[in-house]
Amino acid sequence: MEPLKLSIKGAGSPEDQKLMENNLKELSGVRSAKLIPFSSHAEIEIEFDGTKISKQQIIDVIKIGGDYIVEEQKAESVNESHHVKSLSSAIKRSPADETARLFFICGILGGVAAASIILNIVLAYLLLAPKT
Repeated sequence: MEPLKLSIKGAGSPEDQKLMENNLKELSGVRSAKLIPFSSHAEIEIEFDGTKISKQQIIDVIKIGGDYIVEEQKAESVNESHHVKSLSSAIKRSPADETARLFFICGILGGVAAASIILNIVLAYLLLAPKT
């Protein structure tokens, strides 16, 4: 397996970045692909089998997805890699993620409230219904 690190400019939206990462993961010969978004560009770390797919084929697949500028990054030390990973965990989520989370929580709370009302009605009927 060969490591490859690419810098991609022009892939600004999270949807484009996720699609790019998924397309790379589906390629024969690509073992892993991890996209790290930054404000001005994205970086992707790829492990691939050089006997099944070449670097140029990987770059071509990325470029097919859009008008992206793709540059190969030099290999980095373990400390630099750890630093980048710690920075990527500090990146804020998009507003769409926060909105989806809010709607999910509201849906759960609404469901619990509806179930509670139904349970109260059933219990009231059982307790207050005339016994025959």
